[in-house]
Amino acid sequence: MVDARVALANVYLKQRRYKEAIPALEESIRGRPADVTLVYALATALRLDGRNSDSDKLLESRLASGLKDARMDFLLGTSAEERGDRAAADGWFAKALAEEPTSGGSRSALSEVLLRRGDLDGAAREARQALALDPRIEGAHYCLAAVAERRGRAAEAFEEYGHEIANNAVSERNFQGLMALARRLPRLEDEGALLEESARRHPTAPLPKLYGARNLLDRGRDLESAVRLAESGLELAGSDRESAFGCFLLADLYNRLGDSARSDEFARRGKALARSAEAGS
Repeated sequence: MVDARVALANVYLKQRRYKEAIPALEESIRGRPADVTLVYALATALRLDGRNSDSDKLLESRLASGLKDARMDFLLGTSAEERGDRAAADGWFAKALAEEPTSGGSRSALSEVLLRRGDLDGAAREARQALALDPRIEGAHYCLAAVAERRGRAAEAFEEYGHEIANNAVSERNFQGLMALARRLPRLEDEGALLEESARRHPTAPLPKLYGARNLLDRGRDLESAVRLAESGLELAGSDRESAFGCFLLADLYNRLGDSARSDEFARRGKALARSAEAGS
């Protein structure tokens, strides 16, 4: 039963139904109080539901009981950072890094914190250390891309976004960053190749397919293939936001192909999904 509850909670989390995920996780933790992954998942769900204080209390109580995990320290640091208590945040971050000095994930997460603070040198340093520890770590290439963009090095940023979508096909910010630079430079053909590689590495991820369809649409190339990509991405979409994107793409594509009936149908679906996504955000 515990495994079933965890599986159900994971479904709720993926659908951003945090209020329903929380009791399922709480029940699971009652049966497995020393399971750090469950504790971290519950703390994260509480934060995403706007219950930061409850998340902090949970983590602090588990740390006081003897549980140890750098992710818990880092989440407490993130909470302190958001409250504006930088001294406390730095203390938690330092503790997380001391506990797991070879953790690429902790270094990558710290890079993002420093990026938000405007410490570009620190963000780049931590991102490079994260990649040295784990070349496939998620988030580090994004931070390097953001640093390069802020310093006016668009071509370097483009390459870093390309590396990031090869590692991480979930976060939309990477695809949006790549798309914006591809049109500014312009490097639409190179963007298409990077999206193809991301889709090859992550065959069940919707975003490489959806942005690949957008790339073909913007290039005016092989619109039938773009339709197939968009339809495939729409089938794989895991949220109303992704589904709305797929529907709007198909509306544009069918409009280009002269099929006004299908274009109107997908436009209507896209608008309904966009409203649903906005209501759930």
